[in-house]
Amino acid sequence: MNATAAKPGGHLLPEDIAMLTTKFQDQSEKIATSITRSMNVYANSQNESQFDPERVNAFDRVLVKQFSHLLKDDEFVAKNPDAISRRVLNGIFVAVRMVAGPDRIEQYEQDAYLVMQRVRDDMKDAFSWESVYADMRVKNMLNQLLVSMVPHFMKLETRLDWFLSVINSNLSEVSSTSPVTDWKLSPNSVFFVLEALFTHLRINAEDDMARMRLSKQFGAETLEVVLELLGKMSDYRAKNL
Repeated sequence: MNATAAKPGGHLLPEDIAMLTTKFQDQSEKIATSITRSMNVYANSQNESQFDPERVNAFDRVLVKQFSHLLKDDEFVAKNPDAISRRVLNGIFVAVRMVAGPDRIEQYEQDAYLVMQRVRDDMKDAFSWESVYADMRVKNMLNQLLVSMVPHFMKLETRLDWFLSVINSNLSEVSSTSPVTDWKLSPNSVFFVLEALFTHLRINAEDDMARMRLSKQFGAETLEVVLELLGKMSDYRAKNL
């Protein structure tokens, strides 16, 4: 997919999306199970300090944390079409996996799990997920992921259309009695999801010391591309929202 996106004037058409989605179908069961676990964890946030290694994918938690503030209850979403349902989770994970590549994501899953274990061992009963999110190893991992995604979204409006299509083609399943059975992510809301995903990178890019670290880690040229995308996102927000 990265090769397709990198071609001069490359646009991912509906048939490209269908082909890429088919290519990832052999992993869909694993992804769906992982997302369901993440949804259960966030739906039961009162158990924030508890940890069940058989139930929680640490990397899922880190990724969902970036946009969890956007997710609304089903009843609210049913009355507000531009609100964002938890049904987007599966589609977002599919899209991220397609952009970053399954091998990279699987490595992050392993690394995040190890970090979480170390944090848990260090903190014992005082363990909290906020401590995992704040861990520098996790922050570096998130920077690596987001920087790897930047080139894919340089043609911002085209990629927003692609992002919306992938998410709505891979919504998490709900019961037939759910008020959001027929819900789809709206074109007005997909930008907010993308913006939230890149917020961590924007925060780093806007801080002098953190920006220097990004430049040292990824190189000045890569940082320029990152800043260019963040500028495009700011312009899009100013013109369209």
